[in-house]
Amino acid sequence: MTAADMIPVRPTGVVASHMIHGVGRCEHIEYTDDDGARVIVSEFPERNNYARVTWWTPDGRRQEAQERGSHRWLLAVAGFALQGS
Repeated sequence: MTAADMIPVRPTGVVASHMIHGVGRCEHIEYTDDDGARVIVSEFPERNNYARVTWWTPDGRRQEAQERGSHRWLLAVAGFALQGS
C-alpha cells in the first residue's frame, strides 16, 4: 500500500473512556473519513501493550487491527492517513 492508497481521516473530537473487568480502563478516540465512515482507536493504558483500530467497510463489516505505537502509526497499519494533526 502506498501513501496514495491510504484513506485520509481526521479527529472528530469524540473521546470516551470506560472500565473493562479484568482489563482496566479503555479509552476511545474517534476519527472519520470524507464519506463519514467512523474509525475508532481504542487504547488500554493499564495494559500498555497494544491499541486497537476498528472500522467498518461500506457493506457494514467490522474490521480490526492491533498494534503498538502512535495513533498515526495505528491508523497507517489499517490503511488510513491521519490528517490535520
